[in-house]
Amino acid sequence: MPGPPPPIAPTEAPVPPSATAPTSPDPRRTAVERATTAWIDQLIDVGAGNRLLYYRDLQVGTLDLDPLPHAAPFAAPEAAPTEATVTAPSEGTDLPPDPPPTVVPGALDALRGGRRTRLSTLVPDPVARAEAAAKLRAISAKARENFEERGIQTLYLAWGMATWTPPAGAAATAAAPVLLLPAVVARRDAAGEDFDLDLAGDPELNPTLVHYLATQHAVVLDAEALLVTAYPDGGVAPDGPALFAALRAAVGSLPGFEIRPRSILGNFSFAKLPMVRDLEHYPGQLLAHDVIAAIAGDVGAQTALRGNRPEIDPSAPDRTPPADEFLVLPADASQHHVINRVLAGEHVLIQGPPGTGKSQTIANLIASLMAHGRRVLFVAEKRAAIDAVVDRVERAGLGDLVLDLHRDNVSRAKVAQNLAESLRRVRESTAPDQQVLHQDLTRARDALVAHEHTMNDRREPWGVSLYEVQAELLGLPTAARSTLRFGPGSLERLDPATLAERTADLREWVGLGAPSLTAGSPWAAAVVRAPEEAQRALQWAEYLTQVLATLPPHLDALTRETGLVAPTTPAGWRERLAFLHDV
Repeated sequence: MPGPPPPIAPTEAPVPPSATAPTSPDPRRTAVERATTAWIDQLIDVGAGNRLLYYRDLQVGTLDLDPLPHAAPFAAPEAAPTEATVTAPSEGTDLPPDPPPTVVPGALDALRGGRRTRLSTLVPDPVARAEAAAKLRAISAKARENFEERGIQTLYLAWGMATWTPPAGAAATAAAPVLLLPAVVARRDAAGEDFDLDLAGDPELNPTLVHYLATQHAVVLDAEALLVTAYPDGGVAPDGPALFAALRAAVGSLPGFEIRPRSILGNFSFAKLPMVRDLEHYPGQLLAHDVIAAIAGDVGAQTALRGNRPEIDPSAPDRTPPADEFLVLPADASQHHVINRVLAGEHVLIQGPPGTGKSQTIANLIASLMAHGRRVLFVAEKRAAIDAVVDRVERAGLGDLVLDLHRDNVSRAKVAQNLAESLRRVRESTAPDQQVLHQDLTRARDALVAHEHTMNDRREPWGVSLYEVQAELLGLPTAARSTLRFGPGSLERLDPATLAERTADLREWVGLGAPSLTAGSPWAAAVVRAPEEAQRALQWAEYLTQVLATLPPHLDALTRETGLVAPTTPAGWRERLAFLHDV
């Protein structure tokens, strides 16, 4: 396991917001500082539920790897005596935790030194190993759940347990892990009776402990410098005693502070700590950002943001050249409008239920911003949301442009390796010839835009659109009939050129979804080749219309005179009339 890099000085020292306030009150600064304090209070949990500050052994959720009963603490000789202890009831029971398994010290040192170690080597006693395996099954299952659902690495081998005298009236005993070593646990068999234990990732000084000491006791620790102490000369195996002694000296006179050299495997997390660090370390950036100030309640920033909203034409996508558009996934008009607003510099909030295309819109937005030379930071509370967007970007062929900092077992060396590989591929890639593709896209888009106008533009003199006409036609009952008839004069005006135009219009209308003649219509297969044929068809139609209007009374009289039962179908009447004709 590689050692940590040299310490890097932060851009701004973690100065409390109140320390930067000017003499004269500034409404914007006051609002931002007040909001920052409130946000930090909401993000930080210093209560008894935070296991990075108030650790307690669990019956199955933690595995104590102390080779011997809890060793004496690292404490300065002149430290004041304290009665604070680390003993606390395990979760869900008042019974004390089970005694730690018998661990081989050399195997534990090998594990902490970065060498893969079998549980059977670490705990050779069969009875103790069975108990440890049961705990590892529960611990690894919880770690997998945390990563899959929340996207955070929580499985650590903690070395060292710091305790101190709690404030008067505290509900729990302070107990904070010191050095956190990211761990990996893998089953060696299907039943989970033996495991491989390994360390993967960068070691870390408990960030919650560092923050707590700085904010609650004014003890500011240089975490990077302390890690250098733990890994002298970039070594692989940490020097725990040196780290504990340096930490004890840095804490100074905190009442009852001591460190016990315990080794515990379990799940530890404080996923919101990076946000707390940003709020504390960068008050200047928060104050200068109009969006942050507006969210904090500054009226001036809110007014400025309202006045800077760009005017976005909703129909702009219909005219944007394909070479200037970088959507990699389908997008409807509303999604395209959102993307154009962001590209124009507007701050937006997109809200929608599941399945409405938020992840797809984010993927299109990332691709568009990258194409414009912008950098994009995408964060989410759950890993599943990140995977949904990253998967879309990768399937679009842009995976080389994505640097995923939240993958499993990520380390600084792995991040640097992925970054170098992405840069190499970008340098070696060539721009494809997309002229023909853009021409096809333009033709298809123009046809769709023309279709949209044809269907939805209102037409004079009626003031209705074709879409509205078709909607009304669809609403008519099936028995509805039109009384509109074209007389001889109308048909005589259909010269060959006009007939061809009207034929094309009718075909386009049918193509747009207009009602058409079906096989049940007597006109469905009619063919008219000459004006006289059209005139003769019209005369027959008018004659049949007159005959059919007078036929029912005659048929009723015929039925009464013959005493026969009236047929109920045209075929039945055809047979009846033929019979009477023969008689």
